[in-house]
Amino acid sequence: MELAQESPSKSERKMPAENETSAPSSAKAKISAAFSSRGRPAFLEALEKATGIVAPRKHGFDTVESIHALRDGRAKAFFALGGNFLSAAPDTEYTATALRGARLTAHVSTKLNRAHLVAGTTALILPCLGRTEDDRGRFVTTENSMGVVHSSRGSLEPAQEL
Repeated sequence: MELAQESPSKSERKMPAENETSAPSSAKAKISAAFSSRGRPAFLEALEKATGIVAPRKHGFDTVESIHALRDGRAKAFFALGGNFLSAAPDTEYTATALRGARLTAHVSTKLNRAHLVAGTTALILPCLGRTEDDRGRFVTTENSMGVVHSSRGSLEPAQEL
């Protein structure tokens, strides 16, 4: 049995090197057993057959790699689909510096957060419907902490026409 360790404060957390992971080994093993962020060839081929698209074979950056790439100029743009990337990153100050160096930062968000205040040369905040808002009968999926996926249909009138 493992004893729980006290988590470091936000100011004590530092950005991992590009070849390191910020997840504990047991969590990493559980995640990699069920999911791969690097598309496997069989999956990509099935995706292409089902959709008619040509799936990219070149891998992009994971979270830590993307922060390093923005910081050292290998990436020029940052695009976020919800969430608060800045506060969720392992090293807030390092990440803020990286985001400020981007030519473009764009966020698709249901509400404003601190990450929107740390912008590149050009910054966009794009609105979207929240999951509680009616999207003409369509649904979104949500995943709980156990990895169970549920559908969610909004029933509220959208705050404004998009």
